[in-house]
Amino acid sequence: MNGRLMKQVTYGVAYTWSKTLDNASEIFSFGESFTAANPLDTGRGEKSYSGNDRRHAFSSNMIWDLPFAKSQHGFSGKVLGGWQINGTWLVANGRRYTPEQFFNEAQGLRGYQDPTWLGGFAGFDAVRPFFGNPGAPKGTVGVTAVDASYVFGAAFPTGVGTTCPTLPCSPTTAAARQLYSLNALLTTGVLVPVNRNDVRYIYNGPGAAAQFGNPFGDVPRNGEMGPMLNHINASLFKNIKMKENLSVQLRMDVFNLFNHGDSGYGNTGAGASIPDNSVENAGSNVGATFQNNQEITHSYRRLQFGLRVIF
Repeated sequence: MNGRLMKQVTYGVAYTWSKTLDNASEIFSFGESFTAANPLDTGRGEKSYSGNDRRHAFSSNMIWDLPFAKSQHGFSGKVLGGWQINGTWLVANGRRYTPEQFFNEAQGLRGYQDPTWLGGFAGFDAVRPFFGNPGAPKGTVGVTAVDASYVFGAAFPTGVGTTCPTLPCSPTTAAARQLYSLNALLTTGVLVPVNRNDVRYIYNGPGAAAQFGNPFGDVPRNGEMGPMLNHINASLFKNIKMKENLSVQLRMDVFNLFNHGDSGYGNTGAGASIPDNSVENAGSNVGATFQNNQEITHSYRRLQFGLRVIF
């Protein structure tokens, strides 16, 4: 919608509701592996939200020609006339991304299948975790007793060592199925028991793969969303009429007017619009923490000055 107010203000407002689905978005995209979780199911198994799916997007713009001394006669006219204020406002859903892990990529699931199959079939396979409770906090991850020991080197908890002293073993016993907080294990090295409702994801290792009946995980592509975008830019123009066919424009542009920590504007790279998406970084790893929005590199207020000669 576009219109005018009081003959001096020109405005535009737009809102878009959309839903974009595909089975692959961009081979060089950060936050989404370029191969399928299951190399034998690249179609239906990968169909999910596109990497550019932004369900709600609102934008507006405004140009206000201040109605003072439009003719710019004399010195006072040159000072008071020719002022213009402009602004844009954009609000949109965050960027889509996929929680992934890389343990099974090269090592395979030892004792349960050919250890080179996943890494060798497609060359590069980012494995996805399993869902615990989709309503649990985003960064919480559980790990089975088997995987805590086999993948992360934790000492077997009491009761597991007697039923599963070495690998390969049966990972379906009650003790082997017990979940522990991967966040706590990676942060403090302590095994803290949790249940499936306590964690959003379950680490996809040999123990979890045997329990869930597949090595590929069940988390869909681009099932998570980064922080929303809320961005306002503004500018102040001063147009000076030097003579009939010559004008000088002085301008000041302010990007991110209210200094709101917006993700994705003014930055590029993996950490500019989405958090770390590697499950192995659950906990307090240095430099990157799984699904911690506070670690996203934000763009803050920037000012730009310019001069333009129009003839």
